[in-house]
Amino acid sequence: MQAAKNTLYVLAVMVLIGNPLSLTLALLLNLPLRSRGLLRTLFFLPALMSLMVISISWGFILQYDGLLNAVLTLFGFENGIQDWLGTMDYALPAVILILLWQGTGFGAVIYLAGLQSVPRELQESAQIDGATGLQRIYHITIPLIMPFITINTFLGIAGSLKLFDVPFVLTNGGPGTATTTLGLLIYKYAFVHESYGYATAAGMLFMILIAVITFLQLSITRRREVEM
Repeated sequence: MQAAKNTLYVLAVMVLIGNPLSLTLALLLNLPLRSRGLLRTLFFLPALMSLMVISISWGFILQYDGLLNAVLTLFGFENGIQDWLGTMDYALPAVILILLWQGTGFGAVIYLAGLQSVPRELQESAQIDGATGLQRIYHITIPLIMPFITINTFLGIAGSLKLFDVPFVLTNGGPGTATTTLGLLIYKYAFVHESYGYATAAGMLFMILIAVITFLQLSITRRREVEM
């Protein structure tokens, strides 16, 4: 039960926070900045790295004697020192932070492809008619890039549901079951406890959950595309 809650919590954060973050970053990187090519590359780089490598690197940062606590100590914030990966309250948020860091740039690149397809004439016409920047984004940009929102939402859902690497490397699902996801739970049933029946049953429920969530997500976003 806790593994399902953790998985759905990660899914909600990645879709409801990660998606808007990627879109916001894409809108900023679409501005006529002198160094936007370099910035696009820098933000996309984490997506090219293996999640295993990323998890190990962040482990050195977030462990109790890691870089983050060293920086806090250096600047006199000893009261803020935490066992980020060994505390129930911080372990899962730490995992989610890593996922956001790794995935936001990739989502932004997908949105940038959509933003390039938005006709400039529509934006200029709306601006002449007195539409504000936010109004243009809401009434013009978002409807026209809805297929790209569908893609990013689907990728966010799929990535969250199959999450295994980061909690496995960082915490092995701990402390307790604070970062245990469905993927990690199935792995433990099969290869740690050798409870193959439980692993098979959990896998079947996992497949049903993925099918239901994917169907609902595609139905909602595709309907929105048709309306626009």
